Amino acid sequence: MGRANDRPPQRLWLWSGLLGLWLAGVWPGLTEAGPLADKAATFDRALEEWHTPLGLVVGVKVGDDGRVEQVRAGGDATIWTGAWLAAQAFRYRATQAPQALANIEKGLRAFHILHAMSGSPGFLGRCFGPPDWFQGHREIRPGVGSYRHWWFIPDTSRDQYTGIFLAYATCLPLVRDPEVLDQSRQVMLAVGRNLQANDLALTVTLGSATFQPFNLNPDYVYQDRLTPHEWATVDDFPANLLAQAIPWNASLAAVLSTFRPPPIRGGEALRALMIVQTAAHFTGDPELQRFFAEDLVGRRRLPEIASVTSQLLGDLYDGRQRETLVAISRDLAVAFLRLGREAAIQFGWLPTPLADLAVAAGRPLAIGAGQFGGTLLVTGLRLLDGPDGFAFLQPWATCLATWANSLRGLGAARLAERLDRWAADLREMAGSNLDELADAQRSYVGTNLTFFALLGLFEGPTPPALRAAAVDIVARAFAPIADEGNTLYTFIRQVNGSQPLPAPLIAAAKATLQAYPLDQRNRCLDHRADPGVRRLPWPDRFGRRGNQADRPFPIDQRAPHVFIWQESPRALVTGHDDGFLVPPVGYLLAYWYGRAYGLLSPDD
Repeated sequence: MGRANDRPPQRLWLWSGLLGLWLAGVWPGLTEAGPLADKAATFDRALEEWHTPLGLVVGVKVGDDGRVEQVRAGGDATIWTGAWLAAQAFRYRATQAPQALANIEKGLRAFHILHAMSGSPGFLGRCFGPPDWFQGHREIRPGVGSYRHWWFIPDTSRDQYTGIFLAYATCLPLVRDPEVLDQSRQVMLAVGRNLQANDLALTVTLGSATFQPFNLNPDYVYQDRLTPHEWATVDDFPANLLAQAIPWNASLAAVLSTFRPPPIRGGEALRALMIVQTAAHFTGDPELQRFFAEDLVGRRRLPEIASVTSQLLGDLYDGRQRETLVAISRDLAVAFLRLGREAAIQFGWLPTPLADLAVAAGRPLAIGAGQFGGTLLVTGLRLLDGPDGFAFLQPWATCLATWANSLRGLGAARLAERLDRWAADLREMAGSNLDELADAQRSYVGTNLTFFALLGLFEGPTPPALRAAAVDIVARAFAPIADEGNTLYTFIRQVNGSQPLPAPLIAAAKATLQAYPLDQRNRCLDHRADPGVRRLPWPDRFGRRGNQADRPFPIDQRAPHVFIWQESPRALVTGHDDGFLVPPVGYLLAYWYGRAYGLLSPDD
């Protein structure tokens, strides 16, 4: 078991039991169903009574009397509100509970308020509320007009909009209140037209400032946002590695802003399809419907791009799509050739006519170089397949250790220690394999965004070709994490995959819900000193090493998280000791989705 900052585990169990008894006393009838339903009822009431005072999901501190003492508005409130509303949609489908529909309408009204208070068509900030909710947030601003008594976080991301539109896709078929329907359609129409008018780059104007918080084009790699701040803070792989290796330079930034890679960001294509399809369907707007069908699906081929590239890294690790890597390598080589043309002109190395001639003459060479490079990468991946793929590193580790001993004898102790560390790292890598490298590099946030977009498509009026692409994607997205007992992703794959999953995977998903802790107080769990824990020798996608175990921790050995399915199950340290209650949105979406589709019964 992990340690919660050396807190005796008995105290956690006691607190958990007392919380459950207190909730059962305040809200009678919670223990009349099976244990999973009982837990869902407890969590539903916690969200209703504590975590959604204005309709958006927030963290809270609760006193001994059960009253909220402090609210903390988070920057991810909209995505988790979207997930909570989706959970309520599935709850309503499973039970016809009036409270679920009331929750849906409350949350959708909050989205309308967040949109209206910004004054910028199509823009919803991250959260709104009274100013004291935003302690620690450097940038908040008051709402416009009749909303000026509330403040909001004037920023957003594609993650937030994915959650918002997941809510619209799942909830609007159930809503009967004409005002809520009209408000929601107004928001979706504004977002859809904004994306259509700005080539899938959400464009926001607040006061005198205009900015684009995200761009859903699959060939967009932040090349037009290379300011010193963006260069220092970019965290998307592999752009973060480039930014760490090369200092920011204004002339270089001007050149890089012209870079046009092949459309390889299939996840962005998937999100664009889900958001625009949802807006076009529920608004009935002919322009948005044409934009979706003729432009995104037709001319731009976003379903094909999403299918081919949204899971490319995982596919490569698993031995799939390697011929695609060769084709992308060719296209990238040509894109870099064109970038070289811009650099030659920008830095005055060649006049424009000569630079154009150089590109024309160099294109066949670039294609050949890309073909060779891609083939070389594929060959390397094939050599690394299998349990002993990295065994070739062992002789290098031995060599470094020998050099270290020699240097130590010559008095170079510091250099010898460095070589010893390198040798130890290589020995660990030599005993690893490609699967563990993939586990270390996986972006669980990206995986979650993929499943959110897929769920929105599966629940929406998706045309057959796009639905077929989504079915293909969900199988490949799930395959690398099939053994992790992730309840939500397992259920989504089971319901929407072309073939049913083996029974043990469904049983493991149910077992995860059974072990899901009732105690949702934020706390730190630290497994670094646990006996028998082996750390993955590979860096994660941010270059950090030694922070992940070689196998997933059970869910009751991980700190609470508002949506724990998007957290790495191998993280050695999770959570914080801050006394806040975590909204258990993740449990509710997984549970009610399972109930709606018959994977769980009321008696489970």
